[in-house]
Amino acid sequence: MQLLTERYRPGCREEIVGNKNEVDRLFGMVNSGKLCHIILEGVAGVGKTSCALVIAKQLFKEWIKSNFLELNASDERGIDVVREQVKTFAKTSPFNSTFKIILLDEGDEMCLPEDAEIIIGRKGTQRGYRTTKIQNFYSSRFCPMPSVNLETGKIEEDKGKLVDSGYADFYKLTLKDGRTVEASENHPFFILVNNKLQKILLKDLKVGNFIVDYQEDIMNKCKVCGKFTLNIFCGKNCRDIYHTFWMKKTGGFMFGKTHTREARKKISLLASRPFEEKYGVERVYVERAKRSRYGVNGFKNSNYRRDLEKNDSEICVKCGGSFKTKGNDGIYVHHIDGNRENNKPENLLYVCPKCHNLKCHNTLKAFLKKGWEVLRGKPDEIDPVEIINIEYIGKKKSYNITMKKNPSFLLGNGILTHNTSDAQNALRRIMEKYSDICIFIFAVNAAEKLIDPIKSRCEVFHFGPLSVEDITERLASVFREEKKLGAFPDNDLPALRKVAEYSQGDMRKALNHLQVLLASGEPLTAGAVETIRPVDYGKIIFDSLQKGRFLEARQNLYKAFELGYAPRYIIQLIHKVYISAELSISVKADAIFELAECDFRMTQGVDKQLAFDKLLLKLLNQIPVNKT
Repeated sequence: MQLLTERYRPGCREEIVGNKNEVDRLFGMVNSGKLCHIILEGVAGVGKTSCALVIAKQLFKEWIKSNFLELNASDERGIDVVREQVKTFAKTSPFNSTFKIILLDEGDEMCLPEDAEIIIGRKGTQRGYRTTKIQNFYSSRFCPMPSVNLETGKIEEDKGKLVDSGYADFYKLTLKDGRTVEASENHPFFILVNNKLQKILLKDLKVGNFIVDYQEDIMNKCKVCGKFTLNIFCGKNCRDIYHTFWMKKTGGFMFGKTHTREARKKISLLASRPFEEKYGVERVYVERAKRSRYGVNGFKNSNYRRDLEKNDSEICVKCGGSFKTKGNDGIYVHHIDGNRENNKPENLLYVCPKCHNLKCHNTLKAFLKKGWEVLRGKPDEIDPVEIINIEYIGKKKSYNITMKKNPSFLLGNGILTHNTSDAQNALRRIMEKYSDICIFIFAVNAAEKLIDPIKSRCEVFHFGPLSVEDITERLASVFREEKKLGAFPDNDLPALRKVAEYSQGDMRKALNHLQVLLASGEPLTAGAVETIRPVDYGKIIFDSLQKGRFLEARQNLYKAFELGYAPRYIIQLIHKVYISAELSISVKADAIFELAECDFRMTQGVDKQLAFDKLLLKLLNQIPVNKT
């Protein structure tokens, strides 16, 4: 059974419903032959994609398959798709035309709020792994940060770069151990399916699901309080407590004492003496190395490479190949007796990485039997964590990270998340290069989600919600075609008008409602239409407030939360009721102000129940009470 939304999609300019001024302006540009890149902005179901398809049919006719490419919401829109599909299509010459058209739907929406923390840095360096707010990360170049290999499940060193994602609506995930994660509804996380990492969008997650967590793999437990941290201690207080405990345990002579001013001055003078005076000329090199960025162990472990650094390359004594002396894949120094502090020339062998693993450490048989697993180690044990709550928190500035090696990165609390592909920047370069033979049309809900370089290259057309009259007329035409009627019965028009009102300007939603009614087989009446209408909790809450029943309004509000209604959607429902209610202008203005304040408070992190309780009290005091 074909959906009505596809069967009755407009096939020509005359069949497009609503937004007459913008549609006339759009097709005027098309008919003139002077077409540019286009952004069709508007809510869902107002004809954006239909207009683009009609333009393609009008311009290309039978050559539409060769000259028109559509990537809709079900397609992947990553950087690989942009580089392969879009670029391949754009660079080929058009057939029987001077240009091609590429239709792209919503821009990349995977994003995190500006105050989200991520793990950056490289293990083994002076600063090691550390956390930073995503808005403070580098946007001009790739910088070190860890990622996870999705095949092996192991943490690897990688590089990432910040991507500005505009603004987005955010949701907060509360985990079983008390941690929270904020992200947009299309931001992907990871779950375990048959011991494999699998991507899943936030909007598809439910309470009770488990998402992948690497907190125990990349973090340590504070030696004092046991909290997870990237350092030895979680803060200065724990560090001081541990230092006091260590001084007491080891019997430090200064335990419980403080230096006098004269003693501090004397220590400062002793510390400022030259190394030659303190340790003698013979030990200057060793003592300076101990205090270098590598520390004592770094000095001991790296000292044996000092002879290698004199040459650019060295010969492997096992296979005879020539290898460079610097870098991770350069020549290795093997200690014959296994003691890395024994750096005598007769105890060192210069070997390549392959010979070092397979011959020096005798892993050849194990390698032939199990492959690289024996050398790289088995994947880390992955412990997912349970989600106990999901709630909407409001609209915020958003960012994301694009990675070089693996399509993943770690949040500051250890949760694994997917990276963005930075596809829009790649798309911008393709638009610049192939603008003479390729026209891009973007069908988006909000143009602010597109980056500025793309928006500056396009003409924007704004599509508003369709009127009830336009939707009713279209529904009548579809109903007549489905029922094979010569003329539409006038007594059915009120029912179709109710369907149009419930759709709230969305033609796709109206046609879906009509399809449900037709499938039921019942006569088209107002009563039948009421069965498909969702419960209007905005009206229920308003009626309770109008009667002065605060607890009843609060109970209905919490019932809506339990049924999965988003806080912002409830605010929209209440706003719609106030606008249409017979109230004075001052009461409506005060109510709108309180609704906006409630929405703003939630974006600042205020608990939704507390914010809505205050909202109901404010509205209760403003609305004229009708106790009947």
